[in-house]
Amino acid sequence: MVECTKPKREMVEPQLLDYFEDVTVMVQLFNEGYHVIIKVALNDGVNEIVFCLYHAMLAQAILAPNA
Repeated sequence: MVECTKPKREMVEPQLLDYFEDVTVMVQLFNEGYHVIIKVALNDGVNEIVFCLYHAMLAQAILAPNA
């Protein structure tokens, strides 16, 4: 078996690492925004079942073109 002597981080191009870091930050921000929207919607009295249905329809609309 051949072992790699370089650390994994050095095997990736620096521009790609910057891109991954930016994507990670964007995903975290979207996730936090999503949780704030859920909290506000449910506190304002949106039915949990209706919210769940809207969530599923939105996810399907986003993911279906890529399937």
